[in-house]
Amino acid sequence: MKLAGFDLFEYELPLTQPIVTKDETLSNRRGFLVKLSTDSGVIGWGEIAPLPGFSRESLASVKQQTLKLKSTLIGSNLPDDLTPRGKGWSHWRLPGDLAPSVRCGLELAVWNLHPAQGPRKTVLVNGLLTGDREEVPHSAYEMVRLGYKAVKLKVGGRPMDEAIEITWKVRDIVGDRVRLRLDANRAWSLDQAVKFGQAVSTCDIDYIEEPTADPANLGVFFSECGMPVALDETLSDSPIKALEEFRGIKAIILKPTFLGSFQKAHDLAQRARTLGIQPIVSSCFESGIGILGLARFAAYLSLENIPAGLDTYRWLHEDLLSPMLKIDRGRIEVNLPMESAHIGKMDWLREIRDG
Repeated sequence: MKLAGFDLFEYELPLTQPIVTKDETLSNRRGFLVKLSTDSGVIGWGEIAPLPGFSRESLASVKQQTLKLKSTLIGSNLPDDLTPRGKGWSHWRLPGDLAPSVRCGLELAVWNLHPAQGPRKTVLVNGLLTGDREEVPHSAYEMVRLGYKAVKLKVGGRPMDEAIEITWKVRDIVGDRVRLRLDANRAWSLDQAVKFGQAVSTCDIDYIEEPTADPANLGVFFSECGMPVALDETLSDSPIKALEEFRGIKAIILKPTFLGSFQKAHDLAQRARTLGIQPIVSSCFESGIGILGLARFAAYLSLENIPAGLDTYRWLHEDLLSPMLKIDRGRIEVNLPMESAHIGKMDWLREIRDG
C-alpha cells in the first residue's frame, strides 16, 4: 500500500464552556486534521491538536512541521503492521524528532486506513465534574441519572475547605456504586495534599491524580494518607522511571497527544500492567475524530470496561463529525466509520496549502 495523498486542514470549533488552562482561557478549540489517502483510494483521518497551556508545541509549530512532512511521505510504501503495537513504524519515514501531537495525529490517520473490524464495542466513559460548589452537585446528580459508572472531580485550584466539602458531597450523591476519582493537577504542596487526603480518607476514592506539585513527594503522600495515586503530568518526563519509582501508584493516565504516540502509550500500558498498575486512556479536548480514535485505542487495549477520560467531548458545541458522537449510559461506541463522508462539517475546515 502506497501513500498517494496528504492533506492538512485547520479547524476552530466553538465550546459549550471555556477551557481554563494555567496560561489562558480558551473559548474555541483549534487544531488540525490530516487526511491520508492510498493509491487504492482508502482514506484515513487523524487529528493534530496540541492544547495551549499543556502541550509543549504550539499550533504554529505543528502546522509547519506537518507541512514539511508532506513531500517526505508522499509516495512512500506503508508497512503492513502499522498498529499501536506493530513493528512497521520503524520501517516508515517518520522523523524521530516529531512533536508529540504531530506523531500522534499521523499514527491515528494511518491506523484509520484500516477500518475497525469485529463485533461492535462500546467503551465506558468517566464523567468529568467541574464548576463551582453549586454547579458540581447538579452535574453529579445528572451523571448518576445518565448511567455513568465513574466520575472525576477536579479538586486542585479550589480552596481547601471547599475541596474537602465538595468531595464528600459528590460521594453522597453518587453513592457507593459509582467510582469517584479526583484530580489535583499538581496544585498542592505536600502538607496541603496530606491535609486533604486525611480529611477524605474514608470517602472511598478510586484514586487521585497528581496530588503534589513535586512528584517526588507522591510516596510520602501515599504513606501518610493511604490514598491511591494516578500519574498524569509526571508521565511526560520519565514515564517508565515514574512507574517503577513511586509507591502507591494505582493508575496511569494515558494521553497519546501529550505522550507522543499511540505506540508509546501502548508500550507504557503494557509495562504498567506488569507492575499491577491500571492504564486509563484519556483525552485532551480533541474533536470527535480524536475522541473516536482514543475510544478505539481503549478497546484495542481491552480497556472497554475501565472508564476512560473521554468526557471532554461534552465541551464541544459543534463537531466535525455528523452526527456528533453520542455518549449513552456512560458509554461511547467504538466501531464507527471514519470515512470523509462522516466528516459532515466541512465548513468548519480550512485547507492549508504548502507555503
